[in-house]
Amino acid sequence: MKGDSWSGGIGPVIFYEVNGQKRIRSKPDKKRKRRKEEPANAPVPAFTAVSRGGSPMINLMKEQRLFPFATDTYSKTRGWMIKHYAKYALEAEWPVCSEQTPMYQLNKACDLRNILLVTPVVKTGPDQTVIVQFPAFNPAKKLITPSTCKSAVIAVTVLYSEFKNKNDEVCFKREEFEFSTGKQELPAKEMQFSDIGNEGDTILVMMTIRFNMSTNQDSPFLKDPAWLPAAILAMGRF
Repeated sequence: MKGDSWSGGIGPVIFYEVNGQKRIRSKPDKKRKRRKEEPANAPVPAFTAVSRGGSPMINLMKEQRLFPFATDTYSKTRGWMIKHYAKYALEAEWPVCSEQTPMYQLNKACDLRNILLVTPVVKTGPDQTVIVQFPAFNPAKKLITPSTCKSAVIAVTVLYSEFKNKNDEVCFKREEFEFSTGKQELPAKEMQFSDIGNEGDTILVMMTIRFNMSTNQDSPFLKDPAWLPAAILAMGRF
């Protein structure tokens, strides 16, 4: 204030003069920086994509109770998925095959590679088919089992979804085969999962092994986490 002249602002108003007339007006709103609109086909960041599409897959694995789900299983599995999504998702092709995906151990207390001493192979066939092949093997020599184990069950689950939103339906198909853990040689085994999802769906192939300590097929499986191997064999897209 100089004499009768005001200038400047107090709170939300500004004082000023025009041709000797005193005036007051409100302060202008701060200009907001306009966000650049991303093109409709802009790639989704890996963290966002896996948070939307991968989290429901992990939750479905947990619900199936085929292996112990530790406190950090969710976060570590999602981190692994983010890593591989970031590496392959923008490629023209992301094949569902074991050659492209290093086996990821879901149960850190038991490494599947230390239990089953042969390597399953994952590949795809026509009409959106996922194929999992096991070579012939002798369980007494190629399967490490707990003492007094009578039989084992190998289960392969193929999960798939559009991988876009948390509300997207996650579908799965599973096949199991049970065998004696004795010395009898098992023939080569091939599992075929046909009509898996639609073109562009993201696929996850999971394998577990459970051990039965009794000859009674209705008896419960061993629940010791040290003997419940579970792993992701492949991740990719049709």
